Amino acid sequence: MKICVALHSCMDLGGIINHTEQLIGGFKDLGHDAQLVELVYADNAHGQNRSGSFEIGPSGVPHDQGKGWNFRKPERLSYKTTRGLLAARQFLNEFDLVVWTVPVVPKNKNHLATRSGLNCMPLNQR
Repeated sequence: MKICVALHSCMDLGGIINHTEQLIGGFKDLGHDAQLVELVYADNAHGQNRSGSFEIGPSGVPHDQGKGWNFRKPERLSYKTTRGLLAARQFLNEFDLVVWTVPVVPKNKNHLATRSGLNCMPLNQR
């Protein structure tokens, strides 16, 4: 199966990193194609260029327990605009299964202006 593990950008990821990396590793061990993406409330989600020493886990996305993931541009889906939201839905509909690791939009200052991230969830039923 083609599986996408999706999460909203959030602060203080804590155990979410370990859980997500192990989840993706388990999917891959079972022979599935698994990919991690971040949903970002922005007009255009740029790649991150964080400095420091990052580990590469099963997701293939560099991560650090204190700094989070260091996503490249293709791994970040913007959803602030209608066009971005439609593009995110189209991208996610290409997968057989979408696992929402953080299924709600965080309540930090970057997300207070909208709850539209919830609109990403109605994907095509299979």
